[in-house]
This record gives sequence, structure tokens and C-alpha cells, in this order.
Amino acid sequence: MKTTLYAVLRVAIRLGAVLMAVRVLVALPFYLLGMSDREFSAMELGFAGLYLLMAAVLWFWPGVLARCAVRKGEDVELVSGVDADDLQRIAFATLGAWFLIEGLAGAVAAGAALWQLHVMHDHYPGMQMSTGQWGGLIRAAVSLVAGAALMLGSKGLVILLRRLRGRVEVHDVPSDGDASMTPRG
Repeated sequence: MKTTLYAVLRVAIRLGAVLMAVRVLVALPFYLLGMSDREFSAMELGFAGLYLLMAAVLWFWPGVLARCAVRKGEDVELVSGVDADDLQRIAFATLGAWFLIEGLAGAVAAGAALWQLHVMHDHYPGMQMSTGQWGGLIRAAVSLVAGAALMLGSKGLVILLRRLRGRVEVHDVPSDGDASMTPRG
């Protein structure tokens, strides 16, 4: 695969912009529903709006930041033996590792809360686990399962995506000059 450092940086900046926007949009309901103080809520919404604006600027104009990072090396070619399928497999496995680690951190936090609840149960016999703690435990479990599935099934996902896109693998052209290619499934 051939590309330039400038193109790789533009893709990385756009990926960062998407992650920024998704993080804000996921947290937005908690800002709106969880805060009773209107001044604090307005301030949080203002910061969320600025964050979304920054993500939009990075999405639409990633070249400005990439050009600053690369300066005179815009035309530096990066050559790699990694093809698009390998990149997709690496991306799925990396995303799976991210979810797995995030789920593990959530599970540890939920386990600590459960242990604290168990310890305090002697002093407060009617104490129960809150719905927020149950939600955190369920979110951690889903993240763990999704992360493991993405990590272990990344090759299968790449094959599925290739088939859904209609891409077909072909055998090499025979040396006798016959131009027919046999699709492989």
C-alpha cells in the first residue's frame, strides 16, 4: 500500500474528530437529565457545544493541522506491505481491545461498589444496589463481550465486509494469456 504521511495524518485527525463528537453525544443525555442546577447545566452544554464545534472544524479541515505537523514532508511516501484487509483487521482488533479494557475497568469499579455495598449491609440492612450501579455493571459486561468478540472475530468481520461490498477475490491469470478469472468465494 502506498500513501503519504499527509494523507495518513488527515485520516487520523478525522478519526479523532469522530471520537470527540461521539463522546460528547453519548454524554449529552447525562448532562441534560442529571443536573438540577441550571447554571451548571448551561455551562456544561456550552462546553459540549464548543467541543462539537471543534470536532466539526477538525472533520472539515483536517489538512490545516496535518500540514502544521508535517511541514515540508507532505510528499513523503509511506510504503507498506499491509493491504486494506489487514488494516481493517488491525482496526477491529484494536477497537476490541479498547472495549475489553474499558469493560474491565467498568467491571472493577462495579465490583468495588458491590463489595462496598456488601460490607455496609451489616450496618444498613435495607440497602440495595442502585439502578445506576446495575447499569454500570451491565454496560461493563456488554463492553467485555463486545471487545472480546471484536478482537477474536476481526478476520471474520473483514471477510463479511468484503462479501457485503461485493468484492471478489480472483486467482492469478494463467500464463497462456487466457484473460478469464475465476472468482473465489
